[in-house]
Amino acid sequence: MTNRSHEQTARQREQLLSFESVKRWMGRETIRSKKTTIGYLDHLQVLLDHLGCNPDELVARRIEDMAQTDFAKRERLEQSVREFKQELSKESKLKSLHCLKNRDVSHKQCRCTVVKNTDD
Repeated sequence: MTNRSHEQTARQREQLLSFESVKRWMGRETIRSKKTTIGYLDHLQVLLDHLGCNPDELVARRIEDMAQTDFAKRERLEQSVREFKQELSKESKLKSLHCLKNRDVSHKQCRCTVVKNTDD
């Protein structure tokens, strides 16, 4: 990862921490490690990028969904997260196959960041 990428990621974390919803969430978590905090924030950012919203909008969507009487609408966010998880799992498997193919069984030396699915 380049210095620019590190700086951009650090800025994104700082921006996330400026949202009230993230402050509440992080305030409730008992986190002993800075590495864990960074992991939480990075994973949250990936999810938010996928959903196309910020943390406060995500909470607002959830509140709106929970007010619905239609079960499918109430579970809209959960369904989006499940679909996203499946995409990540598929991408992870492709990365692992890529690394095995390149004899990097441990995935430690591999520099692949994106492996496109050729099936789509």
